[in-house]
Amino acid sequence: MIPAPATEFRAAWTHSHRIEDPEDIFSRMAAGGLNAAIMRVRRGETAYFDSKLGPLVQLPFDNDNFMEETIAAADRHGIDLHAYVNNFPIGQPKSDYAQQLRPQGRWQKDPDGNDLEWMCPSEPPNVELVKQAMVELAREYPVKGVQYDFIRYPSDRGCYCDRCRAKFEERIGKQVENWPQDVLRDGALYEEYTDARCEHITNAVRITSAAIREVNPDIVISAAVFAQDPEQARHGAGQDWLRWCKEGLLDALCPMSYVYYTAAFGQ
Repeated sequence: MIPAPATEFRAAWTHSHRIEDPEDIFSRMAAGGLNAAIMRVRRGETAYFDSKLGPLVQLPFDNDNFMEETIAAADRHGIDLHAYVNNFPIGQPKSDYAQQLRPQGRWQKDPDGNDLEWMCPSEPPNVELVKQAMVELAREYPVKGVQYDFIRYPSDRGCYCDRCRAKFEERIGKQVENWPQDVLRDGALYEEYTDARCEHITNAVRITSAAIREVNPDIVISAAVFAQDPEQARHGAGQDWLRWCKEGLLDALCPMSYVYYTAAFGQ
Protein backbone atom coordinates (compact mmCIF):
# COMPACT_ATOMS: atom_id res chain seq x y z
CA MET A 1 0.00 0.00 0.00
CA ILE A 2 1.24 3.47 -0.87
CA PRO A 3 0.73 5.78 2.12
CA ALA A 4 -1.50 8.80 1.70
CA PRO A 5 0.45 12.03 1.10
CA ALA A 6 0.75 14.50 3.94
CA THR A 7 -0.77 17.15 1.65
CA GLU A 8 -3.16 16.31 -1.15
CA PHE A 9 -2.57 17.83 -4.57
CA ARG A 10 -5.88 19.54 -5.32
CA ALA A 11 -5.51 21.45 -8.55
CA ALA A 12 -7.35 22.92 -11.52
CA TRP A 13 -6.16 23.47 -15.06
CA THR A 14 -6.53 26.93 -16.52
CA HIS A 15 -5.39 28.94 -19.55
CA SER A 16 -3.18 31.99 -19.11
CA HIS A 17 -5.01 34.01 -21.76
CA ARG A 18 -8.24 33.64 -19.76
CA ILE A 19 -6.85 34.98 -16.49
CA GLU A 20 -7.81 38.64 -16.44
CA ASP A 21 -7.55 39.05 -12.67
CA PRO A 22 -5.04 36.68 -10.98
CA GLU A 23 -6.04 37.87 -7.51
CA ASP A 24 -9.65 36.99 -8.14
CA ILE A 25 -9.13 33.54 -9.64
CA PHE A 26 -6.57 32.38 -7.08
CA SER A 27 -8.54 33.69 -4.12
CA ARG A 28 -11.57 31.73 -5.36
CA MET A 29 -9.45 28.62 -5.89
CA ALA A 30 -8.11 28.86 -2.35
CA ALA A 31 -11.61 29.41 -0.94
CA GLY A 32 -12.74 26.29 -2.78
CA GLY A 33 -10.07 24.16 -1.14
CA LEU A 34 -7.58 24.00 -4.01
CA ASN A 35 -3.87 24.31 -3.38
CA ALA A 36 -2.45 24.24 -6.91
CA ALA A 37 -3.14 25.47 -10.43
CA ILE A 38 -1.77 24.16 -13.72
CA MET A 39 -1.75 27.00 -16.23
CA ARG A 40 -1.27 26.65 -19.97
CA VAL A 41 1.30 29.12 -21.25
CA ARG A 42 2.27 27.74 -24.65
CA ARG A 43 0.99 25.67 -27.56
CA GLY A 44 3.70 24.30 -29.81
CA GLU A 45 5.64 27.14 -31.34
CA THR A 46 3.30 29.81 -29.99
CA ALA A 47 3.59 31.42 -26.55
CA TYR A 48 0.94 33.16 -24.46
CA PHE A 49 3.47 35.01 -22.32
CA ASP A 50 6.59 37.09 -22.92
CA SER A 51 8.66 34.19 -24.22
CA LYS A 52 11.92 34.57 -26.09
CA LEU A 53 11.10 31.56 -28.27
CA GLY A 54 8.95 31.59 -31.37
CA PRO A 55 6.02 33.90 -32.11
CA LEU A 56 3.76 35.36 -29.46
CA VAL A 57 0.04 35.75 -29.54
CA GLN A 58 -1.25 38.92 -27.94
CA LEU A 59 0.02 38.96 -24.38
CA PRO A 60 -2.73 38.41 -21.81
CA PHE A 61 -4.53 41.72 -21.48
CA ASP A 62 -1.46 43.58 -22.83
CA ASN A 63 0.40 42.86 -19.60
CA ASP A 64 4.14 42.41 -20.18
CA ASN A 65 4.57 41.32 -16.55
CA PHE A 66 1.76 38.79 -16.65
CA MET A 67 3.81 35.77 -15.58
CA GLU A 68 5.49 37.54 -12.68
CA GLU A 69 2.24 39.03 -11.40
CA THR A 70 0.35 35.75 -11.78
CA ILE A 71 2.97 33.74 -9.89
CA ALA A 72 3.03 36.37 -7.11
CA ALA A 73 -0.77 36.32 -6.80
CA ALA A 74 -0.79 32.52 -6.64
CA ASP A 75 1.82 32.61 -3.86
CA ARG A 76 -0.22 35.10 -1.86
CA HIS A 77 -3.18 32.73 -1.85
CA GLY A 78 -1.22 29.56 -1.13
CA ILE A 79 -1.62 28.20 -4.66
CA ASP A 80 1.33 26.29 -6.14
CA LEU A 81 1.50 27.36 -9.77
CA HIS A 82 2.62 24.87 -12.41
CA ALA A 83 3.02 25.86 -16.07
CA TYR A 84 1.99 23.46 -18.81
CA VAL A 85 2.80 23.35 -22.51
CA ASN A 86 0.95 21.73 -25.41
CA ASN A 87 4.20 20.31 -26.70
CA PHE A 88 3.76 19.06 -30.27
CA PRO A 89 0.59 20.68 -31.72
CA ILE A 90 1.08 23.65 -34.04
CA GLY A 91 -0.13 26.68 -32.12
CA GLN A 92 -1.13 28.94 -35.02
CA PRO A 93 -1.24 26.85 -38.22
CA LYS A 94 -1.93 29.86 -40.46
CA SER A 95 0.83 32.06 -39.04
CA ASP A 96 3.88 32.93 -41.14
CA TYR A 97 6.11 31.12 -38.66
CA ALA A 98 4.12 27.88 -38.77
CA GLN A 99 3.89 28.01 -42.57
CA GLN A 100 7.67 28.31 -42.76
CA LEU A 101 7.91 25.00 -40.93
CA ARG A 102 5.92 23.12 -43.59
CA PRO A 103 8.48 23.13 -46.43
CA GLN A 104 11.14 22.24 -43.85
CA GLY A 105 9.29 18.96 -43.26
CA ARG A 106 8.52 19.79 -39.65
CA TRP A 107 4.77 19.09 -39.80
CA GLN A 108 3.50 15.56 -39.35
CA LYS A 109 2.02 13.58 -42.24
CA ASP A 110 -0.86 11.12 -42.13
CA PRO A 111 -0.68 7.79 -44.02
CA ASP A 112 -2.12 9.48 -47.12
CA GLY A 113 0.59 12.14 -47.15
CA ASN A 114 -1.61 14.96 -45.86
CA ASP A 115 -0.23 17.53 -43.44
CA LEU A 116 -1.26 17.29 -39.79
CA GLU A 117 -1.13 20.41 -37.64
CA TRP A 118 1.41 18.83 -35.32
CA MET A 119 5.19 19.07 -35.19
CA CYS A 120 6.91 15.78 -35.99
CA PRO A 121 8.93 14.36 -33.07
CA SER A 122 11.43 12.69 -35.43
CA GLU A 123 12.64 16.16 -36.45
CA PRO A 124 15.48 17.31 -34.13
CA PRO A 125 14.56 21.03 -34.42
CA ASN A 126 11.07 20.22 -33.13
CA VAL A 127 12.46 18.30 -30.15
CA GLU A 128 14.82 21.20 -29.49
CA LEU A 129 11.89 23.63 -29.44
CA VAL A 130 10.01 21.39 -26.99
CA LYS A 131 13.10 21.29 -24.77
CA GLN A 132 13.83 25.01 -24.92
CA ALA A 133 10.21 25.93 -24.20
CA MET A 134 10.10 23.82 -21.04
CA VAL A 135 13.58 24.84 -19.90
CA GLU A 136 12.75 28.52 -20.32
CA LEU A 137 9.88 28.16 -17.85
CA ALA A 138 11.97 26.19 -15.34
CA ARG A 139 14.90 28.58 -15.56
CA GLU A 140 13.28 32.00 -15.83
CA TYR A 141 10.18 31.76 -13.61
CA PRO A 142 9.67 30.60 -9.99
CA VAL A 143 6.87 28.19 -10.85
CA LYS A 144 6.50 25.08 -8.70
CA GLY A 145 6.36 22.75 -11.67
CA VAL A 146 6.26 22.30 -15.43
CA GLN A 147 3.96 19.87 -17.18
CA TYR A 148 4.05 18.12 -20.53
CA ASP A 149 0.74 18.08 -22.39
CA PHE A 150 0.08 16.69 -25.87
CA ILE A 151 3.45 15.00 -25.55
CA ARG A 152 2.34 12.44 -28.10
CA TYR A 153 0.98 11.96 -31.61
CA PRO A 154 -2.55 13.14 -32.40
CA SER A 155 -3.60 9.51 -32.99
CA ASP A 156 -2.37 6.49 -34.91
CA ARG A 157 -2.69 8.70 -38.02
CA GLY A 158 0.67 10.33 -37.30
CA CYS A 159 3.38 10.37 -38.34
CA TYR A 160 4.32 8.87 -41.72
CA CYS A 161 6.58 11.56 -43.17
CA ASP A 162 9.74 10.85 -45.17
CA ARG A 163 11.99 11.39 -42.16
CA CYS A 164 9.96 8.99 -40.01
CA ARG A 165 10.24 6.40 -42.78
CA ALA A 166 14.00 6.89 -43.14
CA LYS A 167 14.54 6.71 -39.39
CA PHE A 168 12.47 3.54 -39.17
CA GLU A 169 14.28 1.83 -42.04
CA GLU A 170 17.58 2.71 -40.39
CA ARG A 171 16.27 1.28 -37.12
CA ILE A 172 15.25 -2.09 -38.60
CA GLY A 173 18.11 -2.28 -41.09
CA LYS A 174 16.04 -2.71 -44.23
CA GLN A 175 13.71 -0.87 -46.60
CA VAL A 176 9.94 -0.99 -46.17
CA GLU A 177 8.70 -2.11 -49.53
CA ASN A 178 5.03 -1.32 -49.00
CA TRP A 179 4.94 2.04 -47.21
CA PRO A 180 2.95 2.90 -45.18
CA GLN A 181 0.68 -0.16 -45.36
CA ASP A 182 3.28 -2.45 -43.78
CA VAL A 183 3.49 -0.26 -40.66
CA LEU A 184 -0.23 0.38 -40.21
CA ARG A 185 -2.48 -1.72 -38.00
CA ASP A 186 -2.51 -5.35 -39.23
CA GLY A 187 0.65 -4.65 -41.24
CA ALA A 188 3.67 -6.91 -40.92
CA LEU A 189 5.74 -4.19 -39.23
CA TYR A 190 3.01 -2.59 -37.11
CA GLU A 191 4.46 -3.54 -33.72
CA GLU A 192 7.96 -2.49 -34.74
CA TYR A 193 6.66 0.86 -35.96
CA THR A 194 4.71 1.33 -32.73
CA ASP A 195 7.97 0.90 -30.84
CA ALA A 196 9.67 3.43 -33.12
CA ARG A 197 6.90 6.00 -32.67
CA CYS A 198 7.07 5.58 -28.90
CA GLU A 199 10.84 5.99 -28.97
CA HIS A 200 10.56 9.37 -30.74
CA ILE A 201 8.24 10.71 -28.03
CA THR A 202 10.22 9.14 -25.19
CA ASN A 203 13.40 10.63 -26.63
CA ALA A 204 11.84 14.10 -26.43
CA VAL A 205 10.83 13.53 -22.81
CA ARG A 206 14.22 12.09 -21.89
CA ILE A 207 16.16 15.00 -23.40
CA THR A 208 13.82 17.64 -22.04
CA SER A 209 13.53 16.33 -18.49
CA ALA A 210 17.31 16.06 -18.21
CA ALA A 211 17.69 19.66 -19.35
CA ILE A 212 14.98 20.86 -16.95
CA ARG A 213 16.64 19.17 -13.99
CA GLU A 214 19.97 20.67 -14.95
CA VAL A 215 18.65 24.23 -14.64
CA ASN A 216 16.18 23.62 -11.79
CA PRO A 217 16.68 20.37 -9.83
CA ASP A 218 13.84 21.13 -7.41
CA ILE A 219 11.03 21.77 -9.89
CA VAL A 220 8.24 19.20 -10.24
CA ILE A 221 8.06 17.61 -13.70
CA SER A 222 4.68 16.11 -14.57
CA ALA A 223 2.75 14.98 -17.62
CA ALA A 224 -0.92 14.86 -18.60
CA VAL A 225 -1.32 11.40 -20.13
CA PHE A 226 -3.98 9.15 -21.60
CA ALA A 227 -5.69 7.35 -18.74
CA GLN A 228 -6.48 4.15 -20.60
CA ASP A 229 -4.41 0.98 -20.51
CA PRO A 230 -0.73 1.82 -21.13
CA GLU A 231 -0.64 -0.39 -24.22
CA GLN A 232 -3.55 1.52 -25.75
CA ALA A 233 -1.71 4.78 -25.11
CA ARG A 234 1.38 3.35 -26.76
CA HIS A 235 -0.39 2.10 -29.89
CA GLY A 236 -2.79 5.00 -30.32
CA ALA A 237 -0.62 7.98 -29.45
CA GLY A 238 2.94 6.71 -29.13
CA GLN A 239 2.80 7.71 -25.47
CA ASP A 240 4.76 5.18 -23.41
CA TRP A 241 4.15 6.88 -20.07
CA LEU A 242 4.75 3.69 -18.07
CA ARG A 243 8.30 3.65 -19.40
CA TRP A 244 8.75 7.31 -18.47
CA CYS A 245 7.89 6.44 -14.88
CA LYS A 246 10.24 3.46 -14.81
CA GLU A 247 13.08 5.60 -16.15
CA GLY A 248 12.39 8.34 -13.60
CA LEU A 249 11.75 10.96 -16.26
CA LEU A 250 8.75 12.37 -14.35
CA ASP A 251 7.86 13.23 -10.77
CA ALA A 252 4.10 12.91 -11.26
CA LEU A 253 1.42 11.77 -13.70
CA CYS A 254 -1.94 13.41 -14.31
CA PRO A 255 -4.15 10.82 -16.06
CA MET A 256 -6.75 12.51 -18.25
CA SER A 257 -9.92 10.90 -17.00
CA TYR A 258 -12.57 13.38 -18.08
CA VAL A 259 -16.28 13.50 -17.31
CA TYR A 260 -18.76 16.01 -18.64
CA TYR A 261 -21.40 16.02 -15.93
CA THR A 262 -21.20 16.84 -12.23
CA ALA A 263 -23.14 13.70 -11.30
CA ALA A 264 -20.63 11.52 -13.13
CA PHE A 265 -17.74 13.25 -11.36
CA GLY A 266 -19.39 12.50 -8.01
CA GLN A 267 -19.28 8.79 -8.79
